[in-house]
Amino acid sequence: MRSDSCVVIEQNFKKDINGLRAWAVVAVVLFHFNLLGVSGGFVGVDIFFVISGYLMTQIVVVGLENGDFSIRAFYMARLRRILPALLVMIVVLLALGWFWLPNADYHSLGGQSTYALTFLSNMYYWRTAGYFDVAAHEKWLLHTWSLGVEAQFYLLFPVIVSVLWRFWSSLKLLTLILFLLFFASLSLSIWRSQSDATMAFYLLPMRLWELLAGGLVFLVAKQFVISVRVQDGLGVFGWLLIIGSLFKIDSSMVWPSYWTVMPVLGASLVIFASQQHSFMTRHQIVQWLGKRSYSLYLWHWPWVVALYFTHNHESFFWLSAGLFTSVALAVLSYRWIELPSRRYLSQCSIFKQFFYIAGIALIVLVASLAVKIYDFKDRVPDAVAVASNASQSRPVGGCFVNDRGVGEVGCLISGEKAGVLLAGDSHSEAIRSALNHVVETTMPEHGVRYWGLSACPTVKDALFTNAVKQDVLSCKRFNQHLVQTLSTEYMGIPLVLLSRTATAIHGYNGFDETPKGQPLMYFDATTSNGSSFARQFADKLVDTACELAKNRPVYLMRPIPEMVFDVPKTLSRNRLLGLGDADIKIPRVDYEQRQRFIWDAQDRAAAACHVHILDPLPYLCDDQFCYGSYQGIALYYDDEHLSEYGSQRLLPLFRQIQMKTEEQDSR
Repeated sequence: MRSDSCVVIEQNFKKDINGLRAWAVVAVVLFHFNLLGVSGGFVGVDIFFVISGYLMTQIVVVGLENGDFSIRAFYMARLRRILPALLVMIVVLLALGWFWLPNADYHSLGGQSTYALTFLSNMYYWRTAGYFDVAAHEKWLLHTWSLGVEAQFYLLFPVIVSVLWRFWSSLKLLTLILFLLFFASLSLSIWRSQSDATMAFYLLPMRLWELLAGGLVFLVAKQFVISVRVQDGLGVFGWLLIIGSLFKIDSSMVWPSYWTVMPVLGASLVIFASQQHSFMTRHQIVQWLGKRSYSLYLWHWPWVVALYFTHNHESFFWLSAGLFTSVALAVLSYRWIELPSRRYLSQCSIFKQFFYIAGIALIVLVASLAVKIYDFKDRVPDAVAVASNASQSRPVGGCFVNDRGVGEVGCLISGEKAGVLLAGDSHSEAIRSALNHVVETTMPEHGVRYWGLSACPTVKDALFTNAVKQDVLSCKRFNQHLVQTLSTEYMGIPLVLLSRTATAIHGYNGFDETPKGQPLMYFDATTSNGSSFARQFADKLVDTACELAKNRPVYLMRPIPEMVFDVPKTLSRNRLLGLGDADIKIPRVDYEQRQRFIWDAQDRAAAACHVHILDPLPYLCDDQFCYGSYQGIALYYDDEHLSEYGSQRLLPLFRQIQMKTEEQDSR
């Protein structure tokens, strides 16, 4: 994280900034290890951004004023700081992963390493994981997202400032332009965080204001002189803001947001105060940590992930051991990687520096791509590979609209005409091939006509909340289209409805989603939560099912059990790491408590308009547990979607549809 100094900075070493860097990395590390109750420790990254913005602005502006600024030298200084330790960490992870990671995890590590080496991690994680999601603890290089943001800033900032300086070599004008960019980025960040918090968290345009805050501190301090008493007061206030941020802010808040101003302003005031002998930063331990902050930032996160992989993330002993091990690795990294590479490379020409760094980086990049692409057969035992490969056992084909609004709104999966209709969200998508198999084998030339939209239950007038990364109205429009279509077409053809309906009321409880417990649906502002919304949702579910049942038999499928854990990954890791080979399961009572509301609504529909109930539990559960795997084979491809193998267990259930259809025809 500390990709900061070059010669001009080293000659004027600032203890206040080095100490601030130490506090920032300690906050981040304690937050990730969940120690000492530092709920807002993640603001340490925001503090790092301010520091980097200050130092980079100092390097560029001082160099331009002196007439000796070189963009090539600037870029090489950044590479010297960032890449050596990062390369070593990635090589170590790839080497250890060869022995200790199942296929899916190893492929993922290869992909993450590729993005980290190209400084595009923030782009990758924007598309794959929210920073505060439980699934983020599977991402070995998640912490490199901030390096991506900084690297993109380093790439653009000196070019923009150099161009401005060439035409208008004025500090006042430069300050004004950076102020305008600062407020534009801050406004964009606050606005975008309300509609897409993950994008706002990871991408440079919404983080630029934090880096520019540091740059503005340098420019303002260079042009204005204030009294020592005022400086001291600003410094104390800055530290109060930082300390308050560590304990007032937590991960349930949208981030970045208005609250982000608190730690950014605090860090800016501390730097502006320039207190070289502050009691907060002058201690030798603080200075020692500050110098090793980059290596500590790099090495601590893989240990956090390792603790999650081995199910030790709630053990105080192992968390403490991970913390001390991270510090030890940081010491080794600083002494044997950072310092030697810095000294050696600084003695070389820029061409040789680039040749050495780029050459090694290219080798590691090729290795990362190979890990991402190739399977490396026989690398892990067959039982581990079988469990891991279940994550790829996903439905293929169209007829489904994903969470980005991409896909076909309804189509015939196979055959020449529809034998059974199917509608719902991604849970229905997961069982469509099994249902289609039954139709194909019992009704020649027929198939399943399917309508699917991610996260959208078949309930009229339901709107998405901001917890769903889709257009608010998309679910309502989708269901309107479905109801209108079925009011005039496909008369008498059985319709199966399946959705992860409990999330509409209770919110997510699975492995890879956030925020927990926040409802995904609403109907209007007065019934967006609570018991009134639950009653209205149940009424709408019954009304929708009964309206669809006017022209055909309707089968309401009981909800699929949610495992909470990613089944293939947990199963394969447990086997490879020697943590046991027991099947993944949850108590049946947990399922019944979460789904009771849906069952009651479905029973009401069955009584009101004679819709049929399909119950998958006899095929997925026993009296005590619902199973995510059976005899070592995953029934799910993640934590809540049935795999192809799991859906095949429901074939007898789907044959009931054909049997009832034949009974009605015989009458």
